[in-house]
Amino acid sequence: MLAGADCSGSPGASGDGGSAGASGSAGAAGIGGGAGSGGAAGDGRAGAAGTGSGGAVGGGTGGGGTGAGGINPSCIRSDAQLHKFLNLDVRGESFADHNGETLYLITRSGSSGIIGTGKTLVSAGGFAVHFEGGYERNTSQQLLWFADADGDGNCNLSKGDHIGYVSLGPFDPVANDALIATIADNHVMDIPGETSPCSGARPFGDMLDMNVSASGFQAHEGSSVYMLTRTFQNGAVFGRGQTAVASGRFAFNFPRGFARQAYQEVFWFVDLDGDGLCTTTSDHLGYAVTAAFSPTGNQPLDMTITDNHAGTSARGADVCIVMNGCPIAP
Repeated sequence: MLAGADCSGSPGASGDGGSAGASGSAGAAGIGGGAGSGGAAGDGRAGAAGTGSGGAVGGGTGGGGTGAGGINPSCIRSDAQLHKFLNLDVRGESFADHNGETLYLITRSGSSGIIGTGKTLVSAGGFAVHFEGGYERNTSQQLLWFADADGDGNCNLSKGDHIGYVSLGPFDPVANDALIATIADNHVMDIPGETSPCSGARPFGDMLDMNVSASGFQAHEGSSVYMLTRTFQNGAVFGRGQTAVASGRFAFNFPRGFARQAYQEVFWFVDLDGDGLCTTTSDHLGYAVTAAFSPTGNQPLDMTITDNHAGTSARGADVCIVMNGCPIAP
């Protein structure tokens, strides 16, 4: 059953606790941040498509706000989804050594894999990150993070980055209460299942970069395109962005936007009426599923798409409901 079918609203504002999405290829949203601004479209002389800033999503599933930029606060997840995946709120304390640095977080369970990713800026020795549906009820779940000392977006101890880890749960409340976890800068490096978690040779927490290239969109020349990619499990968004169609093509780069060895959903819409919201009657929609890509190193996933006009996901989720900020995962 689809929940929150009436999700709509104005374009998403950045949520609290993190910086808003910056322009350019880094383009990562903050906690609850809106979509990063799109890259410049090709000028036609070279026929190159513009590259959207995309960016890894902050604050777990994309954070606060409405429209294409984040979670619509009026959206209601189904009771079954709420019961299985509780919200997770992480509060960081004693991180003063990393003031001004970006902190990347991943939470994952043994049964569902990665179900939340986030990033935030450490300020006054602390931070707060919200993961919508980011804890799988009554499980022992991993929460791992690294402070990016050199600012390159990759975890590498030799460059001064610091990592940490805690185990969450089991937690099984009577109602659907959120799990609140307070963490400290513990520098724990012994992460179960990881042999070299911060060497730079492999993606931290198995989150790879993701590149999406599109062709066959000549009918929508100059129009804005919004895209997100998410997990099947709980609807957690790993990357989102905006760009424009140029010479019938466009491209997105999502830093740390793909969970290694997993099938992942990709939703998009061409905003023909220019209002920043997905509307079934006026915009053109699309949907695809990635391959289960599992490289030996830190190579990105490369994916190509075409203008397929798909209106629903493989499990029946409405593309516009998802794009407008409802993390429904039927």
